[in-house]
Amino acid sequence: MQKLNFFRELRRRRVLRTASIYVVGAWLLMQVADIVFPALEIPDSAMRNLLYALTAGFPLALIAGWYFDITKNGIRLTRSTDKELPPLILEDYAMLAVVVFVSGLIAFTLWPEPESDISIPGAVAIMPFEDLDDSGAIGTSLSGEIVNALKRVPGIWVPGLDSSTHYEGSDPSAVGSALGVGAVLRGSVRRVAENIEITADFHGAKRSKRIWSLTLIVAPGELLEAQQEIVDAVIAEIAPSATERAATSSGTKQEACAPIYDVYLRARQIATTPGRRAFEIRARAVKLLQEATRDAPDCALAWSGLAHAHFNMAPQFRGAERFEQGLVPAGAAARRALELDGTLAQAWIVLAEIAEQDSRFIDAESHFLKALFAEPTNALANAMYAEALLARGRVQDGMHYALEAYRNDPASRDVAGKVAMAARMAGDGDLAVEFGQIFRDLSQQAVYDGFLDIARGHMLNGDIDSALEEYRAHSDRTSDWFLECVEAQRDSSMLPSIRQRLKAAVTVESDVGYNAWWIIVCGTWLDEADLVLDFVFGNDPDQHITEAYYFLFFFTEADALRQHPRFRQFVEEKGLLEYWHTVGWSDYCEPDGDSFRCR
Repeated sequence: MQKLNFFRELRRRRVLRTASIYVVGAWLLMQVADIVFPALEIPDSAMRNLLYALTAGFPLALIAGWYFDITKNGIRLTRSTDKELPPLILEDYAMLAVVVFVSGLIAFTLWPEPESDISIPGAVAIMPFEDLDDSGAIGTSLSGEIVNALKRVPGIWVPGLDSSTHYEGSDPSAVGSALGVGAVLRGSVRRVAENIEITADFHGAKRSKRIWSLTLIVAPGELLEAQQEIVDAVIAEIAPSATERAATSSGTKQEACAPIYDVYLRARQIATTPGRRAFEIRARAVKLLQEATRDAPDCALAWSGLAHAHFNMAPQFRGAERFEQGLVPAGAAARRALELDGTLAQAWIVLAEIAEQDSRFIDAESHFLKALFAEPTNALANAMYAEALLARGRVQDGMHYALEAYRNDPASRDVAGKVAMAARMAGDGDLAVEFGQIFRDLSQQAVYDGFLDIARGHMLNGDIDSALEEYRAHSDRTSDWFLECVEAQRDSSMLPSIRQRLKAAVTVESDVGYNAWWIIVCGTWLDEADLVLDFVFGNDPDQHITEAYYFLFFFTEADALRQHPRFRQFVEEKGLLEYWHTVGWSDYCEPDGDSFRCR
């Protein structure tokens, strides 16, 4: 009997044609699925299962192609022919099995593993949860607490909520690209009768595909437990090797907070709501948090929130009332929070800011460092400490912490402003322009858009034309006399008239925080240190925050002010000299025996 020509038989039975049609059809089906599945929010696992099914079907298609043939009369068994070839023997069937097995193995081995949609493991952005009704809104504050919990987990990086809010509504891939994260958590909150429904959707940032979705319906007393369930689900997805749970703080985990957690979240969200009725809104938040601390006296989070709410109320008062109605109760609440949980950065920040207001700079330094020890990636703690350092003349240290705040909250308008300010004080024109522009890009419809930082950066670089262009584009917020002062830096014939205009400006300007640095720039350039200091110390200090005065002395151009006897007296009276001796010296001043000298 003639030995079978196996490959001629494959061709006669049209097996190769069947295999080709199957491969092309499977490829087309995968392309269609790659388009349709994301649109229908079908998870990635379905795509992988389809791939496995098509791979498993390939040998079945080959077997079917061997035994069956598609004709115009339908599907029929392929006829064997003894005239041309003998029937298959065991050896032939074995060879066919080997071919099928090897083909499947090669396809399975060479087909690329589906890439994870989490492009940067351990980095996730938490978007503000949407409130689907106005009754007891807690979406944004719930997101903020999830951020705080995740920041405590080693191996996880979460940008601040300011950055997430800036990109609210953007596609997850756009959020990932802008913030440098590999995943995005979105969600919504609504009231359902007496319960709260929370929906959380976890998306990979690479292709914006939803990886999982979680819906929880809980009673208000179970809200803290539901939050932890979401946090744990995020950890399991982005950092499964994390050795600690998210909420390592007893203030977050303690059972005492559970009964009032809904009230706490509502109060925190109310306290951050923008609007013209700021005093009324903040007073409402204080009232809710006072109720929470009465109902749950051992909940550290409620006391910390109350401290922050009281502190935010302080600017609404004047004179002694600012301390009695704002700072004193804020300090008491912060200390109670820290008795219950010494790792709450927010409470340490409140105490640090109160110490700043009271010129207790060494205490403030200690409180800021404790806040950063508890939460090193807390953008607010880094930014506020940076501001304090700048006000003490430690400009380079302030720059370091401002940049650290920016690293942890890269789309925060306030943080970008801190970096721009530090750059101006350090005399770094390029950095001032760069972060002034970042500030502008983040400002949207804000009244101030960073033009002072950008213009001042140009001036530091000696680019007077660009500085004037920036100032003139904001003529409604720039004094005419200051524009002339800038022009006079390249036209000495204008100096006599500018001196007169500067003296006139000192008598009418009152806002130290906004306009004083213009007077310093112009006044020091014209060697009018006495005039400038008369302006600075002649204003009612109760009308401005204490730090506004300190910043003025630590710009590079303020050397004449730092060398003035009145500055020396100011440093000694305010306790700044003791701070320098104890903590660290200003970039512009150094010890000189028992005294000091500045440049």
